[in-house]
Amino acid sequence: MEQRVSADDIGDRKAVEGRKRGARLAERERRDVLREVLQSAAGREWLWDLLEFCHIYGSSFATNALVMAQREGERNVGLKVLADAMAAAPDKYLEMVQEHERRKDDGSGGNEAGDSSGADLTSD
Repeated sequence: MEQRVSADDIGDRKAVEGRKRGARLAERERRDVLREVLQSAAGREWLWDLLEFCHIYGSSFATNALVMAQREGERNVGLKVLADAMAAAPDKYLEMVQEHERRKDDGSGGNEAGDSSGADLTSD
């Protein structure tokens, strides 16, 4: 989360340093949470579904400008989550991709177009 700096803080070196420390701690905690999610197969599957819902692995194009704007907003959130996950545990992200490919090959997983995940990008 971005910390807001008030006009009073700008001249106060201790306040600025305190906010920087707080931001670093918050970032570390977010990465720890993502590492925990990525530790389990169920967590990796959940994250994959979330990223698919956010149109990370497909187009967010729609002929309706408002639909496309909403999808782009979802994609923006997904890109942030993806970047955080890759920074937190790049090896687990790769494992997640491999697991998804195996589920897809087995026919036992992955969101197929037309489900309620938002992965259906063909309709407006």
